[in-house]
Parts: sequence; structure tokens; C-alpha cells
Amino acid sequence: RPLMKSFTSEEVAKHNTASDCWIIVKGKVFDVTKFLADHPGGKKVLLKVAGKDATKEFESLHSAGVLKKYSPSLCIGELNDNQSTQSASNGDDGNCFGEMVPFGDPCWYQDWNLPYYNDSHRRFRKEIRAFVEEHIMPF
Repeated sequence: RPLMKSFTSEEVAKHNTASDCWIIVKGKVFDVTKFLADHPGGKKVLLKVAGKDATKEFESLHSAGVLKKYSPSLCIGELNDNQSTQSASNGDDGNCFGEMVPFGDPCWYQDWNLPYYNDSHRRFRKEIRAFVEEHIMPF
């Protein structure tokens, strides 16, 4: 087996866009940039964990066979950190809701392009959410 290149979590964190997307899974670094369009769960799922350790999210959705199948073409190296890696956040980025399980949530949860769900709906959802959290949830 050829010697794998080593990366730090700081190096991986720089690759967090749709045009340059790396993730960490089980201590291995994967360049998934060209795979974004082909990912069965959609590219937003991968972009949410871009530049981060996605092991927890990966294991909750995939079997070990998936990693074995795609490692030869996507794995570019190993993580070499003395510190713990930054885990992917499940925080609200303002656009996506739900568990980000492919086909497990309504399409608008994951901000997929829908002809009948547009920015006016997103603004309305945001206002209603704020109202509920401020005036209803405290009771």
C-alpha cells in the first residue's frame, strides 16, 4: 500500500466549499468535490460537513461497505492531529432543517430547489419560527 499523505484538521478545514470540498471519516481525508453532484443524498448533506470530521454523520447513514467502495477513488490521505478534530455541527445554518437524512425529511427541509417553495416562504417560516420560540415555547 502506498504511503498516504498526512493532513491536519486545520488544513482540511480550508476545503469547505462546493468547489473544494474535503471531509474526514474515520481518520481518513476524502476529497468529495467531484462526488457532490453524484451523492445520492444530495450535495447539501456533504457541504454541511465540509472541512470537518463527518464520522458520526457518516456512520449513522452508511454501512462500512460504502467507505470501502469509495475509498480508492476519494481518499487522499490520513488525518495527523495530536488534538481532537472539529466535529461537524448540527446547528441551524438558516437554510436547512431536520436530520438531513436523505429522503427522510421533506425536500424543503434540506433547501432543495422546488418551484413552489421560494424566498417568501423561507422568510415566512423564519418569522413564524421566531414568534413560536418567543411567545409560545416559554409557556
